Amino acid sequence: MLTEYTSILSTEDTKYIGEGRVKDSKGLFYEDGISQLNEEPTKELFFDQLFDDVEYEVPYYDMGVDNGIITNRRTKLDALVDGYKAFEYKKTHILYNNGGYNEYCLKSLLSPLASENFINPNNGRSVANQSVVGDIEKLLMLPDKYELNILFELWYGGGYTSSAYLKMLDTLIDEHYITEKTITTYSDSIHPILTECDIVHYKILGRKRK
Repeated sequence: MLTEYTSILSTEDTKYIGEGRVKDSKGLFYEDGISQLNEEPTKELFFDQLFDDVEYEVPYYDMGVDNGIITNRRTKLDALVDGYKAFEYKKTHILYNNGGYNEYCLKSLLSPLASENFINPNNGRSVANQSVVGDIEKLLMLPDKYELNILFELWYGGGYTSSAYLKMLDTLIDEHYITEKTITTYSDSIHPILTECDIVHYKILGRKRK
């Protein structure tokens, strides 16, 4: 899957040039390339090419989660493939478009809160959408018939690498979960600062006993 994903990324990246570049909320152009395309349209662009049968934003409640935590249809799976492959998807950047430090990248990858308390006991609110760990916790609520998958893009460059981020994430995930990991790197980005992108896939096999 990651080989095909990288091939699609290489093709799509070169389309976001000139007047075809991604725009910000004020209508101003970002630099060349697909790196600045938001998470949801990126997901749909790639999944529609990777898979034949995809449903987006499927409520966990409709998939058989009935554990007293998810009690309504608001908590949704990013994509359901072939009726049984459950995917949570993320896209993040170590740096912003202009090269500034993106402090939210660490939060979206590494926040461990959901592994301790899925619902914050202080205010009763879910922390499920905080990070990759939250996504894993949501997936592990699904019935056994589903295959559980995390897929994300991590963009970097401008003098910085992704290695420390990925090592910290591996340490955190290995402490709590049983997984199979695959990773590939796209190194032909046309963005002048975010020159590389890691595409990372974790297949979630279960939770480690404490």
